[in-house]
Amino acid sequence: MLNVSSRTEALGSGISADSFVTLQDNPLLFSSDAPIDFEAIQPEHVEPGIEYLLQQSYRALAKVVNSEKLRTFHNTVEAIDRIEIPLDRAWYVVSHLAKVNHSPELQDIVRKMAPKVSAFYSEACRGEGVWRALVSYSHTLDAKGLSPRKKRLLDLMIKRCRQLGADLPPEKRETLARYDTQLSELRKLFENAIVQSRAGFSLLLTDEERLKGLPPSAIDAAKQEAVASGHRQGWMFTLQPSSVLPVLRYAQDSELRREIYTASRTIASQGEHDNVPLAQRFIELRKMQADLLGKASFADLALEDRMARSPRAVFSFLTSLHQASFESFQSEIEMLRRAKCEHINDPHAMIHAWDTMYYANMVLAQSYSFSKEEVRPYFEVNQTLQGVIGLSQRLYGFQIEERSDLPVWHSSVRAYEIRESNGSSLGVFYADLYARPEKASGAWHSVIRRHSTKGIHYGEYVGCVSANFSEPTEGERLLLTHDQVRTLFHEFGHLMHKVMIDVPEILLREVPWDYIELPSQLMENFCWSKPVLDTFAKHIETGEPLPSDLFSRLVETRGFRTMTYHQERIARSVLDLQLHTTYDPLKDGDLLDFSRRQLEPHAQAELIADDAFVASFRHIFSGGYPAGYYAYLWGDVLQAEVFDAIFSPNELPARVQGDLLRKVFFAPGNSHDPLETLNTFMGRSPDAVPNPLALVGKQR
Repeated sequence: MLNVSSRTEALGSGISADSFVTLQDNPLLFSSDAPIDFEAIQPEHVEPGIEYLLQQSYRALAKVVNSEKLRTFHNTVEAIDRIEIPLDRAWYVVSHLAKVNHSPELQDIVRKMAPKVSAFYSEACRGEGVWRALVSYSHTLDAKGLSPRKKRLLDLMIKRCRQLGADLPPEKRETLARYDTQLSELRKLFENAIVQSRAGFSLLLTDEERLKGLPPSAIDAAKQEAVASGHRQGWMFTLQPSSVLPVLRYAQDSELRREIYTASRTIASQGEHDNVPLAQRFIELRKMQADLLGKASFADLALEDRMARSPRAVFSFLTSLHQASFESFQSEIEMLRRAKCEHINDPHAMIHAWDTMYYANMVLAQSYSFSKEEVRPYFEVNQTLQGVIGLSQRLYGFQIEERSDLPVWHSSVRAYEIRESNGSSLGVFYADLYARPEKASGAWHSVIRRHSTKGIHYGEYVGCVSANFSEPTEGERLLLTHDQVRTLFHEFGHLMHKVMIDVPEILLREVPWDYIELPSQLMENFCWSKPVLDTFAKHIETGEPLPSDLFSRLVETRGFRTMTYHQERIARSVLDLQLHTTYDPLKDGDLLDFSRRQLEPHAQAELIADDAFVASFRHIFSGGYPAGYYAYLWGDVLQAEVFDAIFSPNELPARVQGDLLRKVFFAPGNSHDPLETLNTFMGRSPDAVPNPLALVGKQR
């Protein structure tokens, strides 16, 4: 295994003198105080910029671990905690651009550099020198007298290093480092296959009869898609959610629903973009990681530093929720079946997988006198964005203003500055809300640059709230469904959480993965608050607020098919855990068949024969949720308790409530055990775990 100094020499040998001349003009090597010049960053800047930063990072790491000075918190723990900052500044930007712009040139260079970056991160966490320095410092008198926060940082750092194999013999550490590199490569390949597979599908309709039932907004979007693809006539449907969901929810043509549903459930499962072998390799590598580290499974390894602590606790959580909600779930399925029987006048009709959303929408209209399209005129996208911005200003005293002078990566992206109530700048966030062929699907919040706090200069925070809404045609305005409004609020909750973490230590800013959904899901509650909606939900033509009777009907639907929602989350969580605990292809067979068997008990209808959901299950493969998808349900329990303890849905939230949230749940990051913090706040035993039964019958 190369030591730190030889790694530096190896990197340095690959950088020519000419490269150093051009580095001064490389926009990736920006000052931490300067705005990020997204418009200037090109694929050709990535390799020289990252190579240079890797060289500097290895040199800095060598200086720390080879130091002969007396070990102190500052020159050891703090120095190691901050060692990744210069590289992070550039690599976070590159990773973000690779997600919002899947150009072949950028993807190729990111795939080339990702293993090298992963190798450095591995060295900085499990390298022999790092481990030796931390253990040496932990035995000093200085370490014995640390403050609680600094002691927690030291303890977490040693625990993380041990979890990553820093105390293992060199040959095993080298093997683990190779696994990390391979996993880093796989993540890029897996995500790119999804994007390419999704982009490779389109369905052009020329028979207007097949559009029956679709709302005008969906028809107009399909027409626009056809024109953009070079078709003078017809309507084109893609696998973007904004195209798929209206078809599944409204299209009277059952065959059209079947075609779209089947395509959406078989993404990246065949041909040149087949993710199944990649998923199998992910599972193999993670199992080998766990074996080397002496863990029973990858899930045992991953859950050590999460609130749940163990796979057994998560399985117990999921089993309890499944058993308590299954009867109601069955009733919800029967409700849909009866609706179909009546609709097609066949008492023996069965619900197919592509029927569920269509008949759910029919029941919604008949039983609740409500249509999801009915509220759209009140949720124009810009008004809604201003609404969630206004809510954040009210809660936390922020001043949030648009910045038209900042560079962006696409003309539809908008930038905003966040200031404290005293005028000091916290940072910038970008709103990238519209779908593009080259952009990853779904919705997410990403940190592009961490922010400075007391004692650490890292520049201003930079983040992004991303969605994939259909971009309106020129002169038109995009109207959102209430589900899309909730999506925007959800991602904004992540943004607010990251902005408000106020600890200088990098590692203490990273909260456990099963805590991370609490802020985002808590924010969704305000989408059901009439006082909050009245601040922005104005009719697109009249300017009138959402009528009370329409709001009441909307609220009545909040509990509609809640158990179905829970069962879907349970199914994916169980699949995730089974893949990372017990799955063995020799015993359990083909990955697709095994995955279907895990999903089937929780499905609303029989799965299609070639269902390949696992091939696009990005959360656990290319995303950050391996052995952690349960965090959505876990976080749902947590946020419900916190919201009910602090807020009333019938009142506008106040600054004092936001300050409480910020002080107790957001600002501390991971400087205190979040489970202990939550239980202390709720007046429970410090080690009590969330009660999943709190979700049964709970409106989501």
